[in-house]
Amino acid sequence: MCQKYREGQVNGETSESDEELLERFISGNEEAFAKIVERHQTRVYNISYGIVRNRTIAEDITEETFIKLFLKAHTFKGLSKFTTWLHSIAANTAKNYLKTLKRRSLEVNIEDIVEIKNNIVGPEKNTEATILNERINQALRKLPDRQREVFIMRHINGFTVKETAEMLDISSGAVKANLSFALSKLRDL
Repeated sequence: MCQKYREGQVNGETSESDEELLERFISGNEEAFAKIVERHQTRVYNISYGIVRNRTIAEDITEETFIKLFLKAHTFKGLSKFTTWLHSIAANTAKNYLKTLKRRSLEVNIEDIVEIKNNIVGPEKNTEATILNERINQALRKLPDRQREVFIMRHINGFTVKETAEMLDISSGAVKANLSFALSKLRDL
């Protein structure tokens, strides 16, 4: 998973904030852009994959997200965190892809997330993780699209209510309501 980057030590090196890197990139330093991509490509991919549920397409959306960032970096106003802005670009790019295909069925597969956790906890937990993954997928398939999106953003991707609202272009109240309905339905399953 992506790490939060702030000023300070990261892997023994002094790290610049995303905003500082973005400013350097806007000023013409392409190395700063490469650092932004390196920091955020996994998270952008996970957001894209969570929406389109196709690895190849998620890779394309990830690439397209960073192309958009490259072309539109100067439009970042700083009204939200850089990561919120970038993740919204990824989410909107993925949603636009789905609209183009006129697909309404968003199905999450958290196999990659469970796989990452397996590497952390060890192979002995692999069977339990596989069973858990399948149960979670079955339950999430039963949720309406918006509730599933909100649940994934909050509980799988770890975004705040405010960040989720900004990325999905809905109110914080709508996020809370959809999350409440989703949790209620999941408890009943």
